[in-house]
Parts: sequence; structure tokens; C-alpha cells
Amino acid sequence: MEYDSFMHEIKNSLNAINGIASLIEYSNDTNEIKQYAGLLKESVTTLKDIENDFSVYRKTGRNTINNEFVDIPTVVRCVVESNKKIIQQYNIQIEPIYKQAKAYTDSNKLKQVVTNLLTNACKYSNIGGTVKIACYTSNSKAKIVIKDYGIGMTKEELNNIGKVFYRAKKVDRPGTGLGLGIVMKIARLLNYELYISSKLGVGTKVELVL
Repeated sequence: MEYDSFMHEIKNSLNAINGIASLIEYSNDTNEIKQYAGLLKESVTTLKDIENDFSVYRKTGRNTINNEFVDIPTVVRCVVESNKKIIQQYNIQIEPIYKQAKAYTDSNKLKQVVTNLLTNACKYSNIGGTVKIACYTSNSKAKIVIKDYGIGMTKEELNNIGKVFYRAKKVDRPGTGLGLGIVMKIARLLNYELYISSKLGVGTKVELVL
């Protein structure tokens, strides 16, 4: 099923590329050709993103798990720092609350999870919006909470989270829909608890319990 979904997405992108190439072939307008060339480059980029994201998705969980005692605030700060480009791109204000929290887990896979959650929160926020990110200890467990005040999701969209390549029809943000699929695979692999709540037009909140 995963492979079928992958091939479906690849075919969609190839059809788009073929259609744009045909428009270029029969156009004599230089400005039109430049515009079509730009669309062509975007379609090729999408195709590359699909291949790359699906490769990561398929490999997730197959690598060796390297558990160690991890300082959660250090990991979260590192992820925020590493994703300054997308934070600035959407003009997002990060509101951090970093309290003491430690966990015995795989730090690289945890970074992968937090990165996907943070970038999703930024992409699906309104331009100039706020994303709250907190880490703390509760009931002897480390928790990471990421909350945005963006477009949110319907109940149907919430129920479809994690399905391969699923993306809400109304979404005009870049991406392949595999981010949360990767998050959920890693969560299952490392026995994380993942709670997602969302309301259309209000925003989304994700709680990760390690």
C-alpha cells in the first residue's frame, strides 16, 4: 500500500511535468516559456521531495537505536536553532519554555521528531504568527509540547493523520504529507506517547511524552 501511494504521487508529478513540457513545446512567447520553465522547476523539486521523504519514511525504524540519557531542552534548542530559516520564512515568533527534563532515548530520532513537528507548526501557522514550544517533566516523564495558532484541522483531517502522503485538500503549503507519518513511526518505535488536538481556524497542539 505504501509503495502504491508512492507510485501514485510520482505519477501525478510526472503528469504535471509532461503537461508543462507540452506547453513549452507549443509556445512561441518568451515570457510564457520562462513562466512555464519556473513551473517545471517547481514540479521537479516536488518530485525530488517526494522521493527523499519517502526514502526517509521507509528507512525509519530500520536503523540501530542508540539510546542514551538526553537533556531535552538541549535537543529542543538545537532544533529551533537549526530551523531558523523556515521560522524566518514564515515570520514566526517562537515562545519557548524550557524546564528541566531528561529521557533515555535516541537523540537523533528525537531531533527528527521535533524537527517535523516544529516545521509543520511553522508552515501551518499564519504568516507572522506564534508557535509555543515547551519541554518539562511531569509525572516523572519528559514532555515536549508544540502549539500553533494557525489554520488547524477538521475532525476528518485529524483522523487521517499519519496516512502515507495524506494532505488536506485545502492546504496550499509546501510538503509531501509524510512528516507526521515519520513522527508516528518513530513514536511507535521508541514507545513515545503522541497526542494531537486541533480545531479548524484555531490551531494545533501536539504533546509528546517520552
